[in-house]
Amino acid sequence: FTALVTVVRVAAVAVVPPLLAWGAAALGRRAAIPLSVVFAVPLTFATPVFAAVATRLHAATGMSATATGARLGVLGFNGTYALL
Repeated sequence: FTALVTVVRVAAVAVVPPLLAWGAAALGRRAAIPLSVVFAVPLTFATPVFAAVATRLHAATGMSATATGARLGVLGFNGTYALL
């Protein structure tokens, strides 16, 4: 599990950002949207989404109800926070 957390974190920090930057640059040239807006919009929605997911995770029937679900929840949050 520790190795999997490391792989997710490395992917979130070293692989995804260059791909996002390339996509944002391509989109910015086509749509005339400032790159600052392209990068700021996901950050705007991150907090409410994390609050909703955390509420769902802690419900009796949520992801935390099983060991596998809890592991997936930790991996998802870890990778997303590293990316943000």
